[in-house]
Amino acid sequence: MSDESEPIFGVKSEDGGNCAQDISSTLVAEPGVWSFQGRIGRATFWVRLILANVLAVIAGMMISAIISSQDLAAAFAGLLVILGFVALIWFALALQVKRWHDLDFSGWMVLLNFTFIAIPFTFIYLGFFKGTEGPNRFGADPSEIAQRELAEAAREREHVISWADAARYDAQMMKDGREAELSEKDQKSDPE
Repeated sequence: MSDESEPIFGVKSEDGGNCAQDISSTLVAEPGVWSFQGRIGRATFWVRLILANVLAVIAGMMISAIISSQDLAAAFAGLLVILGFVALIWFALALQVKRWHDLDFSGWMVLLNFTFIAIPFTFIYLGFFKGTEGPNRFGADPSEIAQRELAEAAREREHVISWADAARYDAQMMKDGREAELSEKDQKSDPE
């Protein structure tokens, strides 16, 4: 068995890797989601913030339902939900730190969350102000990274589309070949 993975449907990416494997690896939760390193843009911030809030509401409803139950299994489930809630808090803090980094501020700015009067202003600033253009001390510009990834995805899509066109062409050729075969059989069987 070789170290290289076999391409699915014979499609390889430009760097020689397996396209399907490359795509599936991006769908898995990136380790950067939990990290306090790097930068994220406004759109990513809002999408992840909304996701975190929806999950927090669901976790809160589950916790209140479990608290009202006196079952031992419910207590174990409650422990799991609380651990999930702690992970959600970590996710939200990492989200804010990376957004502060995009604005070229230290991640310690999340401490503004403890001054309750500043919370609305903090989220307005994080959510609506454009980050630093180009790289800063916290990493590359997320919009440049996104543009690069979109260009790579477009190249991949062109490659897949050309593969699909080739498959359709082969199918059409097979169909035409069968029709030609059938017409030849009809001519041989009908000697007029």
